Amino acid sequence: MRILTAAIVTETNTFSPQPTDWEQFQACGLCWREGDYIEETAFTAPVLLIKRLGERDGHEVVLGPSAYADPAGPTRRGVYESLREEILRRIETDGPFDAVLLTLHGAMVAEGYEDCEGDLLHKVRERVGATAFVGAMLDPHCHLTAAMVSAADAITIMKEYPHTDGEQRLRELYRICLRVLAGEIRPAAALIDCGLVGVWPTSHEPIRSLVDRISLRETHEPIVSIGFAHGFPWGDVPEAGARVLVLTNEALDVAESTAVAIADEIWSLRDFARIETVSVSEALSEVAVSRQGPVVLADIADNPGGGAPGDSTFILREALNRGLRDIAISLVHDPQSVDQCFDAGLGAPANLRIGGKHGRVSGEPLEVRATIRGLSERHSQQSPAEGPRIPLGRSAWVEIDGVHVILTHSRYQAVSPDVFSGLGLDPAALRAVIVKSTNHFRARFSAIADRILSVDTPGALSLDFANLPYQRRARNVWPRCDSRPEQTVVLRQLQPRRFIL
Repeated sequence: MRILTAAIVTETNTFSPQPTDWEQFQACGLCWREGDYIEETAFTAPVLLIKRLGERDGHEVVLGPSAYADPAGPTRRGVYESLREEILRRIETDGPFDAVLLTLHGAMVAEGYEDCEGDLLHKVRERVGATAFVGAMLDPHCHLTAAMVSAADAITIMKEYPHTDGEQRLRELYRICLRVLAGEIRPAAALIDCGLVGVWPTSHEPIRSLVDRISLRETHEPIVSIGFAHGFPWGDVPEAGARVLVLTNEALDVAESTAVAIADEIWSLRDFARIETVSVSEALSEVAVSRQGPVVLADIADNPGGGAPGDSTFILREALNRGLRDIAISLVHDPQSVDQCFDAGLGAPANLRIGGKHGRVSGEPLEVRATIRGLSERHSQQSPAEGPRIPLGRSAWVEIDGVHVILTHSRYQAVSPDVFSGLGLDPAALRAVIVKSTNHFRARFSAIADRILSVDTPGALSLDFANLPYQRRARNVWPRCDSRPEQTVVLRQLQPRRFIL
């Protein structure tokens, strides 16, 4: 069997002021063809995993492009089209292929394309024909559209948030591919819109138990796979929001009834889609009286993982104004300040203008006198799951009157304590650490945290979903309204495949 595997992954915050262009993709190590895969990183791991699995089983695996970009605003039209056309070109020049296995995000929006993944999957299907297997693995914060489901034989979706199960879901997609092409499965799928938007951390109850029940359902035939797409609330597209996809072996009725039952359960838990927050003043007051630490403060509205600039100064400014000491913040995206630190050198003082470089959502820059405590040309952090490290590039640790700031060239959320310790700062010894992240940080910071507080700051990731300025998303969804919209179930029965294994 011949397999083509590729990845195009970015999450689009349509409210973000920063467009996604080639620079963002290149910052994560854009691989255009097989010769570019020099090392395995968190960004190349998915396509390399498919290659290992396929070759282990005696199949030929061709690597297409692997393109990741940190979340931001809509992708430039030419960038998306170039990446898409490279995958299609590989199908035509290196084909024919029996299977195309793609790692995608599911919430990518480009200029002129509200559903990049649906567009890509349809064009791949056109190229490979009806008998080849087309599959994708998605992030749970995807817009799971009818176009995606109609084009793909199977879609697997990460179940965990923090995302610790990407490798498992990719292995699941590969197994389904083999079973379909061997004639063991004739996929039948049901997709349902749950009628709400929200954020669903799976480490918390009752969402933890919901995900466990979904996993248990998957063990019962004829169910093959169940995906709970949380949706990405900051993507203003028509099909944004929570959705459920059930894949069975031929049984459309089971797919439909299971999808409806899970959607009903998700609707009943809608109030748990709200994240409890405290104000900046309340959070720092708790830090001030804390006798053990660290208290971990999540600056959720400035989370680069959701497309925010990652350079807001609201919490940092207040902490300095209060004279708090032994606290640290990471990661602040500020290439200009990082370069100044390198120019000055380790241990030197430097006059810096930190953060606040992206307008209203970032606040005002902080003009400070700082001491440079740590420098790294190739800083990195562990990912929420086991696997290759996440490169952060040129980074600096500076101290301002007992307040420590980690500055980076890369715009990425802080997900592991080694964003601090990798530069020489022990976060466990501090009174508090502030992380620009919403939930992914919990997988690793929970081990050192005395307690965790989500802080309500200004920023690009407002949690006031009822008042987000949606123009394209349907308005009759919770929490904009309390009544549930009429359910629509999309069903798909696929044609039998030729046996090729």
